[in-house]
Amino acid sequence: MTTPAATTEEEYLIEYEKQQQKDKQLLDEVVQRHKVTKAYQIKVPIGESTTEFAYGYIRYPNRIDISIAMTLKDTDPLKGKEIVLRNSWLEGDMRILDDDELFLRATTVLDDILAVRRAILKKNWTNGG
Repeated sequence: MTTPAATTEEEYLIEYEKQQQKDKQLLDEVVQRHKVTKAYQIKVPIGESTTEFAYGYIRYPNRIDISIAMTLKDTDPLKGKEIVLRNSWLEGDMRILDDDELFLRATTVLDDILAVRRAILKKNWTNGG
């Protein structure tokens, strides 16, 4: 997919907003089609272009996928990310999975997806027990 080149800052902002709305619509359609509650759109620049992108859609990784990624984090982090990306893949441009450059670009967002948020623990005792 390509984004039209804008000539002024105002035109750029208008085109950017249109693209954001289109991206959201595409993601919503994927969520409905695959009947998932959480999905992500991965938008990967093609080559050095700032206007042409490959799109991929993944579901939120499950415990098994996250466990595999965490197990491989120290020994082969790229393999862990590949497993998560392939296992969570819903649809999109297969070049993201098959082309090394696009794949490596796509894996950069997996750190944000795989980041485990901590829970909050509150204690109700005061005697150090």
